[in-house]
Amino acid sequence: YSELICSALLESHGNIHKIALDLGVKGEYRIRRLEMLFGDLNFVSTHRENSFEFTLDISQVYFSPRLSLERKRVHDIAKSDEKILDAFAGAAPFSVALASKGCKVTSVDPNPAANLWSHKNFEINNIAKTNYDFINSRIEDVVSELPLYDRIIMNHPTKSLNYLEILSKKLNTKGTLHLYAIVEKGDNFQVNKYLNSDFKCIFEREVHAYSPQSSLKVFDI
Repeated sequence: YSELICSALLESHGNIHKIALDLGVKGEYRIRRLEMLFGDLNFVSTHRENSFEFTLDISQVYFSPRLSLERKRVHDIAKSDEKILDAFAGAAPFSVALASKGCKVTSVDPNPAANLWSHKNFEINNIAKTNYDFINSRIEDVVSELPLYDRIIMNHPTKSLNYLEILSKKLNTKGTLHLYAIVEKGDNFQVNKYLNSDFKCIFEREVHAYSPQSSLKVFDI
C-alpha cells in the first residue's frame, strides 16, 4: 500500500517532497533506520522550532522533533550563567538552545556524524564559539575528566538510568539533572529508588507516548 499512501500524502500536503518509512532507532548511535518511499535518496532535512533551525541527515544522527516543548522548557528555566552538560547530544538541539542564552555548554556524543551536524547547527544559529564545546566520545570515557555542572541533560531514554550514578556525581550542589526514560504504562515507576539520599525528584511529566505500552517521561532531579 506504500504507493497509495504516498499518493494520498502528496495530494494533501503540497509542501512534501520526500516520504520515508521509519523503521525505528537502533544501535549505539541511536540512528534512525529509514526507507525512502518517494523522492531522491538524500535524508538531509531542516527542522525549525522555538526560533531555532536545525539541519541534519536524519539517517546519520539522533534527533527527535517530538522534544521541542522539552527543549523550550529547559531553555526557559536555565539561567544564562549556567555550566551545562548535554551528555547524549545527538545533533545538539538542547545545546544550541541553551548556548544561545549565554550558558556554557559541553556537548558529548560518540557518533562522528553528530560532531559534524552539531557544529553546523551551532554555526547556523550564530552561537558564539566561547559558549560551547563538543566532545566526540562516549560519555563514560570522558566523564572522569569533566568538571562539575549546574545542569545535566540525560536524553538517552532507553539507557539513561545506567548512567545516573556516574553523571549525578558531576552535578553542582543545588544543580538540576533532566533524566529522560521510557516507562511502562501502569508501572509504578519511582525514580527516587535509583537516587541516593543527596538527590530527590522535584518534577516529572509524560513527554509523549513511546509505544502502546510505554511513555517517554522526564524527571527533574
